[in-house]
Formats: sequence, C-alpha cells, structure tokens
Amino acid sequence: MGERLRQVSCLLAERPRTRKSTIAQTIAEHMFADGDLGASFFCSRDFEDRSDLRFIFPTLAFQLAHKLPNFRSHLVPLLQSDPDVVDESLYGQMERLIVEPLQSVGISTVVMIDALYECKDNEPSSAILSVLGRLVKRIPRVKSSIAGRPEPRIRTGFRLPLLVDATNVFVLHDSTTTSGRSSDMSSPNSHDGISSMDGQRTTM
Repeated sequence: MGERLRQVSCLLAERPRTRKSTIAQTIAEHMFADGDLGASFFCSRDFEDRSDLRFIFPTLAFQLAHKLPNFRSHLVPLLQSDPDVVDESLYGQMERLIVEPLQSVGISTVVMIDALYECKDNEPSSAILSVLGRLVKRIPRVKSSIAGRPEPRIRTGFRLPLLVDATNVFVLHDSTTTSGRSSDMSSPNSHDGISSMDGQRTTM
C-alpha cells in the first residue's frame, strides 16, 4: 500500500467483460456491513430512473437521510420549504441536497456510484464528475467511490484540475484465461490501454 487514499476513489474496468459491477457490489456490501456506506447509486441504461443523471443526487440524499438521523434533520426542513430543489441543476442538487447537510453535521461516510457510463450524459467530460470536482473539497470527511469504464468522457472528467489531485484511480485488468485466473488491478500509468490518464496517481 502506497500513499493514503484520497477523497475520491475510481475503479475503472478495461473491458466490458471485466466483472467490475460485481466487484463494486461486493465492496458496497462490505462497507454496508461495516457501517461505512452512507449511500449508493447503481446506474443502468435499462431503467429510466437509473440512467438519468438528475436522479443520482436526490437518491443519494434520500439514502443518507434514511441512514443518518442528523442528516435527515437538515434535509427534511429543506424539502419542506423548497420541494423544487430536486429539479435544480446537478450543481444545485449536490450543493443543497448533499453538501450543505453534510457540512452541517460533520459526518464521516462513503458514497458510491457504479456504472456512471450507463447514464445519459452528452457533456464532453462527465457532468457528475465536473460537479463533484467543484464541491468535493467542501465535505472532506466524505469519501466518494466511483466505478466505470475508461470511456473518453470519464477519463476527461477525472483529469479535470479540480478533481485530479483529490482522486486515486485503480484500473481493473481482465487477466482471466482458460486456466481460470481472475482479474487484477494496477496503476493506469502502467498499461498502454489507458496511458492517457497519466495525470492520475494510484495506491495499491
């Protein structure tokens, strides 16, 4: 294990057949069992409410409120006074539904988003990652875990200046062979397939 984990951890699977979501689900289950997982969102293009970026932050806020009473005590009055907050921009949603309540209560927790590439997103760099980069430093006690494939807009999102220094990137290589060996992880800088992410440092 090298340098300490940063505020954002990203797990990227090189190939579609790599069982990245299975690993993400297992990690989420372990964190939930340990009481560390505050909320999670598993994206899927097969379901409208799981492929729309606008549902991510409201869903995470609902789960955080269900798990954390102190968070709920700040979120409920906000929704009562301004129910339209869920229709704000992604930045407005994250700031008001996630960041401000977490700042008020000073809670340490983990938030996970899986398969971000399955959401409809026409931005050149992931809109969610852009918002995360602008706001994540305001909630330093909260760790974010994001899993996906190294598609161009995802790679670009993790290279954003506001996010790059706060992020550890882990790459899952599909090393399964006919002998049954499983996938492994390594630094993105050590593999030609995603050498374009040379701004990211990795701990293992």
